[in-house]
Amino acid sequence: MPARDRDLEERAAVSRTLAAGVGLSAALLLAALAGSALGWDTRAWTRAGVMVMVATPYLRVLQLAALFARRREWRFVVLAIAVFALMGAGAALGLRG
Repeated sequence: MPARDRDLEERAAVSRTLAAGVGLSAALLLAALAGSALGWDTRAWTRAGVMVMVATPYLRVLQLAALFARRREWRFVVLAIAVFALMGAGAALGLRG
């Protein structure tokens, strides 16, 4: 596969990951909204929708790290892992209050 086609396919894969995360999150939150209208306890659906939305950027960064590793672009692998660690540290600090 030519380099240009491979690059386009890799970009499309990252886009699909983001679209799938947003779509799944929206579906879970809409299900929670519908369940709430029916008087159901929808806390689990709401939490799941929010968790998927929050996890989506983390998955993207890991996906990019794997992509860079396949290309042997080690500087970008290190940067992606550093970004992932900073995101995780920010989330951990946020959870602590």
